Amino acid sequence: MSERLVYGKNPPFSLVEQNSFSYTAPYIIKQKTLLEDDFAIMHYSNSIELTVCCNAEGYAVVEYDTIQIAGNTVVIVPPNIVHSVSLKKGEGCVYVMHISLEYLSRYLDLNEILKIHGVGINDLNHTSSRFDDILGLIRKMIEDDDNIFLCMSELLQIFDIVFSEVRTSRSVRESFSEQNNQALHSIIQWTEQNYMKNISLEDAASSINLSRNYFCHWFKQMSGLTFNTYLTNVRIAKACLSILKTHSASITAHECGFGDPSYFNAIFKKKVGITPLQYYNRKTSSNPSRADE
Repeated sequence: MSERLVYGKNPPFSLVEQNSFSYTAPYIIKQKTLLEDDFAIMHYSNSIELTVCCNAEGYAVVEYDTIQIAGNTVVIVPPNIVHSVSLKKGEGCVYVMHISLEYLSRYLDLNEILKIHGVGINDLNHTSSRFDDILGLIRKMIEDDDNIFLCMSELLQIFDIVFSEVRTSRSVRESFSEQNNQALHSIIQWTEQNYMKNISLEDAASSINLSRNYFCHWFKQMSGLTFNTYLTNVRIAKACLSILKTHSASITAHECGFGDPSYFNAIFKKKVGITPLQYYNRKTSSNPSRADE
């Protein structure tokens, strides 16, 4: 299988999403079906990310924008921008393309190309109206994976599409966006470090020097979620990893900040759709080597 193409990849479970880029793989295309609910907790990466949702339902939050996903939708995320995606179980599929500017520079310098047109990476809109064109080009890149000339041509066409729809009023919005993105980086990093503890809204608010009431309003506006819902999502994401290692719902509940195993089992089933034991059995039966990790 090509190092540029990945199938059935799990969503990120931590603050910083890691991708295995190289000079022979300056971009990675992940393709997956929605056999169960799929959610990626708030995170960021150092790549441009395009999520192309085909016949899917859910929502994405990018900075302060909540994007409703209903049917066919493109979600675009510039590098290092905090975002999350939640998709419902269904018959659709998703293509996620990550593009590394560092490794792409061997073939073309996108920043220099954009300077000629007076735009920058962070000017990208968070969605695109040209779903069919972008989907067609991504599928062509998969088909032409062994031909770097064709793939670079198709990638440039994708850039031409998304940068033809850049933001029109940048100055004030960029300043506001940068401050809030930094604050989001701080709070999700703090949550990543403390999710296993018994933390309160006051604890979270004080970590970024905000009052409890203002923090609650700000976080909901920025993420589309209450902080308590986000914290639960983080704990569930960590529990999906922990249960495969501990083989125990009670140990996982303790390690991931739930405390009471009965409460953990109920929340896990509500969020994931199956019990922790069923999740463990499903994952280890489909990948027997995981049982011994």
